Amino acid sequence: MPFTLVDAQSFFLCYSVTTSELMSLLPAALFDLCGWSLGVRLSDIFVSMMTLPKATTPPPLQRAMTIHTAYRLQKRYMSFFYVSLSQCKEHKIKDLIQECQRCLDDTKNWEQEYNNHLQMNRHIIESLGITAVIGLDFIEHHHRGRYFFSMLMLVHIAVLPVTMIFDYLASKSHHYGVGIVVNDVPDVPFQEKSESFRKH
Repeated sequence: MPFTLVDAQSFFLCYSVTTSELMSLLPAALFDLCGWSLGVRLSDIFVSMMTLPKATTPPPLQRAMTIHTAYRLQKRYMSFFYVSLSQCKEHKIKDLIQECQRCLDDTKNWEQEYNNHLQMNRHIIESLGITAVIGLDFIEHHHRGRYFFSMLMLVHIAVLPVTMIFDYLASKSHHYGVGIVVNDVPDVPFQEKSESFRKH
């Protein structure tokens, strides 16, 4: 069987995701160490991979994303990038949580509008949001950890400019029923944590 363009795109995407995961191991270890010294449970932020569907599960949305759609969505996510970056630097964590919720709602609407999965963007937004919620709760109760959580949020924000590339390339495989990224990246319970925090 000949090696097609779709095969090449899938290989590049898998290689990029795997490489990025490996590159994050050292920073993750440093955050683990700093979090431990502060009494922060980072296990509350990260999600079990056991919730993922089987690797062979076809993606529900199977339209190949056009470059025009990717460019349009990238501009919208870059707007979120600059707003969230400013809010993080100014320690406006409550505003950042609201902005994450707004962008997450928009993302879900865009998925239905364009019939494309935006799983990587959704994952980063949810991860940023849950980090902000847990960070705000910890800071208010323990009166420490502001710098630690600011750095952790900035790491998530820094990824936003490139996440659209992953979703764009993944959609090419989704068109053929292959669930790259959508079956590999878990949903994060940001909304549940946010609602629970507001009730307290």
